[in-house]
Amino acid sequence: MDKDQSDPFLSAISSEKGKAIAPESNGQVFSILLSDSDPILRDLVSRTITAMGHWALPTNDEVQAKKECLVRMPDLAIVDITASGKTGIEFCRWLRSQPGGDIVPILVLTEFSAQHGKVETVQTKVDALDAGADDFLSKPFTFQELRARLGSLIRTRSMSLRLIEQHRLLEEAQACIVAQERQLCAAQIAGTAAHQLGQPITAMKLNCHLLDVLEPSDPQHTAAISAIKSDLVRLTKMLEMLKKVDAAKTENYHSGVKILEVGDKD
Repeated sequence: MDKDQSDPFLSAISSEKGKAIAPESNGQVFSILLSDSDPILRDLVSRTITAMGHWALPTNDEVQAKKECLVRMPDLAIVDITASGKTGIEFCRWLRSQPGGDIVPILVLTEFSAQHGKVETVQTKVDALDAGADDFLSKPFTFQELRARLGSLIRTRSMSLRLIEQHRLLEEAQACIVAQERQLCAAQIAGTAAHQLGQPITAMKLNCHLLDVLEPSDPQHTAAISAIKSDLVRLTKMLEMLKKVDAAKTENYHSGVKILEVGDKD
């Protein structure tokens, strides 16, 4: 009899092959890191991951697992915790401290012998949760339970990635809105300056021309000087008012363009 058919776990894996990628990943192929020193278990879990349509990254210890993470952060991590719990817990804490590791779901595989007692088992699990673990699976486990646990964490990862993408799109939209508002503000300020300051500046230029061509004894020369002084006062007043304009108050300029409304129209 075929080995895969004689072993319930392997038989379940075989029946899973060829199926479409599970819906919890929205059609995405995820990389799943596995850190376990047991070669048989590594093979079973890796084959399960592959049968589910994802990419298995098996490692036999924490050192190799860290190297894999530094090359490319996985979408999900499966970590074995010994009875003492120290190695696996240390890896969970390290992964959470890495860029992008804060959103990688972690499934912890546990196997505690009777000699360590229930209290230590509970405390080890609590320590693992505090270090960043998301879920536990006790050995020995069935294919169906492993698949269900992985499916749940894959949904979590998929949702996290969607939220990150939506946040990125929202930031881009906000940046676009801010840029448009800045452009509108700049156009309104430029239009306001051109409208409010253009007339007195043009008048001052004409009066300066008169000062160049007229004799000082000419009454128009004196009138030009008086007009320049008046326009300077007007400009000074407008500049002060421009500092206090309300961005919500606008007036039509030309061709549908709006400019900032300045209080004094005189």
